[in-house]
Amino acid sequence: MLRVLLLLHIAVFLAGFTGVFGRLISLDSYTLVLYRMVVALISFGLYMHFFHPLRRISRSLKVKSVLLGVILMTQLIFFYWSIKLSNVSIGVITISCMGFFTALIEPFIFKRKFSFAELFFSLIAIVGILFVFGFDGRYRLGITIGLIGAFLSAIFVVGNKFVATATDYYAVLFYQLAGGLVFLILALPIYIYICGTDNLTPNLKDWAYLFILGSVCTALMFLIEFYVVRKISAFTLALTTNLEPVYSIVLAMILFNEAQEVNFSFYLGLICIIMSVLLQSIRVYRLGNKSKKGDFNI
Repeated sequence: MLRVLLLLHIAVFLAGFTGVFGRLISLDSYTLVLYRMVVALISFGLYMHFFHPLRRISRSLKVKSVLLGVILMTQLIFFYWSIKLSNVSIGVITISCMGFFTALIEPFIFKRKFSFAELFFSLIAIVGILFVFGFDGRYRLGITIGLIGAFLSAIFVVGNKFVATATDYYAVLFYQLAGGLVFLILALPIYIYICGTDNLTPNLKDWAYLFILGSVCTALMFLIEFYVVRKISAFTLALTTNLEPVYSIVLAMILFNEAQEVNFSFYLGLICIIMSVLLQSIRVYRLGNKSKKGDFNI
């Protein structure tokens, strides 16, 4: 179980760089996600070609995977939109509400009792979000957009439980990325009609960032997360993802000097979020030690 948690935190560490790239790349949120998925799908396709050829899965599993891919793409657009409207720190910290939404959605979907521990840990994270939300009125629109993205993230994480039991989760992930990319391409005419064509072409520096973002921080990260979600609950995955803002915020403060844009209220909220993650991690570790098999959902 310790190995699973370690892999989970590696994935979250990689995810911590996505917010930074959201500010480094000059494209808007929709175009950024579009090119990110192009690079991610090519990278993942090459990996499967050389190490794990694509295998057949059922039509039902394909449909579920494609739908989840559409949800993922929509969530990513809201995520980067939030960063563009505010800053990296605000954009990534709103993801912390995903644990709260998951704690509500997962029991409803899987017909199990609500966990008071999960709700309590989530409420600690929500208190942290409230502190962050109140620190500067300039960023409230960005926070609101980010919260919508967090809700979509929770739906995606819970939905992944329906496909994570597949015998070949590489194929499932491929159809998620491919389905999401097709969705973005089909929506491109609507985007062009509304926003025009001024911001469709990345520059050379954008391409360099997109390559790292799409290959390492997307394809590799999803592979790790997809393996981990088979071993732990969607809630644990969602709540541990709350550490993503910590990595992103530290990087943003180093690269963009965002420390000058936040105050004591922001840091107090960040402490609450970190506390919620630590408490849940301790709970997961203790439950793992009590398990005889070591392969269980918590």
